[in-house]
Amino acid sequence: MTYFFSQRTDTEKGVSLIVVFLIMTIMLAMVLGLVSFVLNQTNIIGNLSHSVSSFYAADTGIDKTFYLINAAGSFCNVCAFCNDCAQCTLTPLAQNGCNPQTCNNCQLTYTSGFDQRTFEVTAELTPLDEETLNVCIASDGFYKNTVRNFDFCNSVSAPRVAQYAYVANSSASTVQKFDIADLSLEATGTTDPNPQALTLSPDRNFVYVVASSSSFPTLAKYNASDLSLVNKRNIDAGPRFIAVSPDGNFVYTVSITTNTLQKFNASDLTLIRTIITSTAPLALAVSPDGNFVYVVTSSNQSRLHKFDAANLLPMGNVAADQFTNSVSISPDGNFVYTTSLGQDTLQKFNSLSLAMVQRVNIDLDPRFVLVNGSLLYVVSSNTNTLQKYNASDLSFVKKVLTDTFPFSLDLSADASLVFVAATNSNTVQKFNASDLNFIERVTTSGGPRSVFSR
Repeated sequence: MTYFFSQRTDTEKGVSLIVVFLIMTIMLAMVLGLVSFVLNQTNIIGNLSHSVSSFYAADTGIDKTFYLINAAGSFCNVCAFCNDCAQCTLTPLAQNGCNPQTCNNCQLTYTSGFDQRTFEVTAELTPLDEETLNVCIASDGFYKNTVRNFDFCNSVSAPRVAQYAYVANSSASTVQKFDIADLSLEATGTTDPNPQALTLSPDRNFVYVVASSSSFPTLAKYNASDLSLVNKRNIDAGPRFIAVSPDGNFVYTVSITTNTLQKFNASDLTLIRTIITSTAPLALAVSPDGNFVYVVTSSNQSRLHKFDAANLLPMGNVAADQFTNSVSISPDGNFVYTTSLGQDTLQKFNSLSLAMVQRVNIDLDPRFVLVNGSLLYVVSSNTNTLQKYNASDLSFVKKVLTDTFPFSLDLSADASLVFVAATNSNTVQKFNASDLNFIERVTTSGGPRSVFSR
């Protein structure tokens, strides 16, 4: 048998190593590809998990907002109610928006979270019509680096929010509370003799009344809910008017007998400061930003005074028409309006410089002026009229008859109603603010001199 043997050449040496290397490279590429695929899938699953968590966080923001609105009793009470709502703010979307009583035209924003998840909520409450509100809530949920959004809008029936008008009755020495819906009597409180004026704290929890008893003039504080007395103190003789700072921390009064302006702590009625004004201060108003107090004095040489609210430092004064007896400030704080009992005029002043801008003649014996945005309202006791003017140029709009001797007026919180206190008729009347049509009246306990319904 013959055997043949081939001899390996030098060119064939190392071929096996190369083949093995190529096979290992291919296998490594496959393994790396598989690892990359697995890692990508893992990231996708992780991101999906984060996305789901973010979505749940956003959904929780929607649910929590509805819970807070119901638990707080009002959209506008959420920030005060929620203990874990960071950066919670209310922003008006229109004039009188976010009013605590009507609470519409309002935007709510806040941030909260749970289990390392956070959500940012923006909610808006706007009226569709008189009976329907539109609620829109946008919630952004955050988890790790993932954000998901959830939006919800719905129309709901506008709840009836109880609003009240408070009246100081000078002859009966009482303060009364009426539901503005039907003027039904809710509560009556006893005051010191001859209450002259009242006002309400911005949170509507307290009523402040000045009474001009010759032997014991007082400033009193009542619970707005039941008109029970909280506190009272003696003040300068002849108090005629009262106002509260926009933040609710301070109360200001003017006294005609002592010619003084006084400032008190609203919490405990402690006296902070007293200053002398010119003769017979009869009314005052605090600027919307709380920085200034304006006082009118009523004599044959009447003055409009401007004071720094912090320390009651005089900032200037100008002559006003004779026996100026009321003052009101525009909501933007740019203008001051006064009425003159002696010359039957309505005057408009620049609030910064106190320069008079305009003057017009109005019905005889004007008693009270109140400005609200583009309109202002006046009552005159000689003609028994309620008048309406354009605030921009003091042009006349309309007037209607009232009961006998209208002495003061106020608007509802949403500015849709006007309330007039007629002293000699012992009545408070309700009018539609847009056309001044009379709606209804209620008889008070006697001698209504001041009404407050905002």
